[in-house]
Order: sequence, then C-alpha cells, then structure tokens
Amino acid sequence: DGRLPALMADKRDQTLFSLTRAGWTNPAGLPRGTLQRVSYVLDPDGKLIRQYVNVLDATLANEPVRRELIDRVKSVTVRYRDSQKQWQDQWPPLNAPAVTVARSRPVAVEIRLELEDFGEITRLIEVGG
Repeated sequence: DGRLPALMADKRDQTLFSLTRAGWTNPAGLPRGTLQRVSYVLDPDGKLIRQYVNVLDATLANEPVRRELIDRVKSVTVRYRDSQKQWQDQWPPLNAPAVTVARSRPVAVEIRLELEDFGEITRLIEVGG
C-alpha cells in the first residue's frame, strides 16, 4: 500500500532511523503540509546527519536537505521499548503483525552516542500517545 510506519529503523540500512514528525513550521506560507519525514544517518566520517525532503511522500526526484548535527561520533546505538516492556533493536519489530505495523510505536526510545571528546551520552525518550 506504500505507507511507511511513523517510525522506522532497520539494522540492515545505513539510516539509523526515520520518522514522521508533526509541527513543521511554515513562516513563509509555502504550499505544503505540517508533517515532515526526517532521517538520521551516521556517515563514514563520524558525522551525525539529519536529513529531510520538502514533501512528505518523496520520490527519487526529491533531493534530501542534509544538516550536520554533530561530528566526532564514534558510534550510535538506538533501541526501542515495546508495549510489552521488551527492548527491540529495530522498529517495527520483525515479529509485528502486518496489520499493526503502520500504526505501532514504541513506548520509549533509547539513543546512545559515543563521542570522541565527551564519551558516552545516553538519552531515554518517552513516546507519548
């Protein structure tokens, strides 16, 4: 059906995770929606990159806008806590029923960064809903 889950992370992909976020401000009044698809990538040079496209349903013709968030990143680990309080390494979990994949979301996301200059930083984010 072509729909993507609101949050998607696959260990086999270069992208750490992708999500659809609401509240994309539009101060110029451009003809576009308020939802935005955002992806995070750790490039081979150790830079954490945030990228998005200007339309929600992007095609290959839409070039992503890339922004470097932080450099000197040694590693990034992301895991997802499901509603049964189990940690998953990817989202949606491999065993998730196809019917619920598009609407499923974790109850929490843990992001662990290892930086060359600051060491390890861990953030636990509760997902509302």
